[in-house]
Amino acid sequence: MPAERELFRAELAEHTMYELLGGAEGIRSIVDHFYDLMDRPGFEPIRTMHAADLSPTRVALFEFLSGWLGGPPASPTATTPPSCPPSPAWPT
Repeated sequence: MPAERELFRAELAEHTMYELLGGAEGIRSIVDHFYDLMDRPGFEPIRTMHAADLSPTRVALFEFLSGWLGGPPASPTATTPPSCPPSPAWPT
């Protein structure tokens, strides 16, 4: 396990989490998978907390995660608050 941590630290020294997760394509995939799960049986309590149309919510989460994980800043019209703190330090 310590060797894996060192490898991870080395990767983070060279790349952002945004890059390591596949950039925009990887983050979009994570967001889409998360919201796709809500339409499956058993997730009704979570799904009912959201609007019928998840499109704006998907965009907002994508923009938030992209910026928070070290990707490009969201567009000026983004719904992501500009004061979101940076992602926490990864394994130490």
